[in-house]
Amino acid sequence: MPWSRKKAITDITFVTLSQYLTQFILILRGFIFAKFLGPELFGVYSAIFLFYTYGVYAQLGILDGLWRLVPYFLAQGDEAKGRNYLSTGFWALNFFGLTFVFLVFIIKLNFIVLLSALAVFFFLNFSFMLLKFQIQHKFKLLGVYQTLLSIADLIFSSILMFKLHVEGIYIGMNLALILTILLASKNLNLKFERHFDLFELKEILKIGFVNLLIGFGLRLLMTMDKFSVANFFDKASMGFYSVAYSIGMLPFFIPMTLNQVIGQRMIEEYGRTKEVQSLKIFLDESLIFLSFVLPFVSIFAIAFAEPFIILLLPKYLYSLKLVDKLAISFYFISLSAIPLTFLVTINERKWIIVSEFLLIGLLFIVNYVIAKSSLELVWITYAVLVAYFLYFISLIYLSYRKFYDILKIFNLALKLSLPVFPIFLVFSLKFINFGEWGNLVKFSLRIIIGLIWISFAIFYLKRKTVIISQMIQIIRERVGL
Repeated sequence: MPWSRKKAITDITFVTLSQYLTQFILILRGFIFAKFLGPELFGVYSAIFLFYTYGVYAQLGILDGLWRLVPYFLAQGDEAKGRNYLSTGFWALNFFGLTFVFLVFIIKLNFIVLLSALAVFFFLNFSFMLLKFQIQHKFKLLGVYQTLLSIADLIFSSILMFKLHVEGIYIGMNLALILTILLASKNLNLKFERHFDLFELKEILKIGFVNLLIGFGLRLLMTMDKFSVANFFDKASMGFYSVAYSIGMLPFFIPMTLNQVIGQRMIEEYGRTKEVQSLKIFLDESLIFLSFVLPFVSIFAIAFAEPFIILLLPKYLYSLKLVDKLAISFYFISLSAIPLTFLVTINERKWIIVSEFLLIGLLFIVNYVIAKSSLELVWITYAVLVAYFLYFISLIYLSYRKFYDILKIFNLALKLSLPVFPIFLVFSLKFINFGEWGNLVKFSLRIIIGLIWISFAIFYLKRKTVIISQMIQIIRERVGL
């Protein structure tokens, strides 16, 4: 299917909106769980959810390999090869998923863990459907079904939680996945071909397992703080941290969305040209765009976190100490997503894995020392901030060493780091005493700073890139101006 900048921006805009609607629903879901389960049971739910998060990697790289190979084949005009690889991947994916469930069953782990393993199996099939939507450039349907899943999950899990507590949440998750898979299959016109080839599976895993290792490393890096809190602190601390984490990570959904469109565009362009230079424009414009948009989301997350927690989750007031540092941390990890995709596209993956697992080991050791030294939970967020910043620096260097010398790379990294200043300014307001109406004044100032920043960002991006100009043009066309 032919690409155009206009179509790409339309897709990105739609999927971004659906991602944030999905995230809003997930936050509402988390709020309901936190409110009615309490810090301890919510901590138990969050700890088991980590098992589910890691369990998704039971696919061993099938989805990652298909995401990298199939668009590449299609860009070269070999549709039959693409279909064959998809068929092989589908059957292998289900085999690995069922094997994972069987292993959890025979080990006789907790019943809730078994429910989360079943959810992994269904989620792998749902992810395969999303991958097919993405390959077919049906990004709107992709966004629709992601949102539908979150709505169904909210309804089923919340209702069953009141009856069965944590077990009900995971039963509801499975029901939501089954329903969404059935509905999505009608729009996908799934044909269960009998084609399966071991050589194709080997090629998928050859590419996919390394990409999976990178994705697993990133996920482990991004959850090492929660893993450490779950193992080194009490259950209530896990509840506090989970609430702060869900708010602080809000900016991360923008690069996730951007990668769904731009990442595939990079792969298809590289398959067509075989030239690294042809991908630089995607790298440059995406980084500039993210560096100006991410602070706006972080500012509003920090602004609304305080009244949200004070009014609705008073038991989680300690979470306010953590949100601001996590928001800055996620600025850097969010910026890292685009260079990560660029490096995976051109098959330069070795040093990504090295940097990820070095930082994972370092972060684990530091978190262990923090816990054993009886330091406050907030010190975990400082360790996370340093780790994410180092990861960002390493990926910027690995990506731009093909284009710039070390001095230019340093200047670029510095420029991309400067937009954290408004985030820092917003959270530093908590150290100022504004008197009786302090909370209202701080909230108002944060909103004003956010609006000033996004106005400046639109003005700057409109002059320096074509992204904002074309977004404005699309909006005008839609409203008939």
